[in-house]
Amino acid sequence: MSGLAQAAGVTPKFVYSIVNGFAGSLNEGHLNALTNNPNVAARP
Repeated sequence: MSGLAQAAGVTPKFVYSIVNGFAGSLNEGHLNALTNNPNVAARP
C-alpha cells in the first residue's frame, strides 16, 4: 500500500510505483489529510 494512502487512511484501488502515487475514493477527511501533507506534490 502507498505510504501516503496509508497515512491518510485511504484504501487505494490502484497503486502506481512509477510515479509513486495511488488512485482511490476519498472522503472529505482523506482529501483534507492529503491536501495538508507536505509530501504530496499534486493538489486538487
